[in-house]
Amino acid sequence: MPGLTAKVFRTFNASITLDDMLNKETKEGDVVEKILVYQHANKQVAIICNHQRSVSKSHSSQIEKLTNKIGELQVIVGEIKHSQAAHVTNLWRDFSSELIVGKIKCF
Repeated sequence: MPGLTAKVFRTFNASITLDDMLNKETKEGDVVEKILVYQHANKQVAIICNHQRSVSKSHSSQIEKLTNKIGELQVIVGEIKHSQAAHVTNLWRDFSSELIVGKIKCF
């Protein structure tokens, strides 16, 4: 075919391959099985077409933002743990003082 570019050929090849795989393997089965068959077929087509994922241009800034967010969350978790420990300490202090004074009856 004149004017057929490599991109058009790859797309055609991938479409035909995926269609063939789905027609062979999805005659019967429930939705979950069909989804698994589709995912497998899609992976096989990606392998055939040599599709590869590349690192995005904003990868380093995304990692930096995530690292900062993790640091912020670690600070919050530390504050919560400290607050809970102080609360438990206060409860224990109140309980033991009431026990000593005799406000709490033990058996």
